[in-house]
Amino acid sequence: MISQIRLQLRYMAIKEMSTTDTFPVVLLCEIAQVSRAAYYKWLKRTVSVRE
Repeated sequence: MISQIRLQLRYMAIKEMSTTDTFPVVLLCEIAQVSRAAYYKWLKRTVSVRE
């Protein structure tokens, strides 16, 4: 559960930095040590009622 929260924080940081700054998603994913596929899967997820 905690690891999912940490990943979500990384994904949110990537999303924020890629839209507000001009950093490419590829570079941000490398820095955060997550795969691009996992990031894009998280980005396209459907938000649950619990969230």
